[in-house]
Amino acid sequence: MTARAVFRNWELRKYENGAIRIFVDGVLQNVVVKDVLRVIAPELGVAITNAAGEVKTTHQLGSEIIRGIEAASSSTS
Repeated sequence: MTARAVFRNWELRKYENGAIRIFVDGVLQNVVVKDVLRVIAPELGVAITNAAGEVKTTHQLGSEIIRGIEAASSSTS
């Protein structure tokens, strides 16, 4: 695992291969990860499209959201 962040009851984990997984209470969730990321993104001010107007990949969106969660938690500490 290369990154981890918690947002509400979701734990987002990013792995070495770039995969993003969602956990709740330590249990891997059988969900479409991109759908969960799209719910979280607007709350953190993360755009779901890139500068060219294309929808970000799950890897891109997940990485940005994890960084956003980390930034938000460090600014409230």
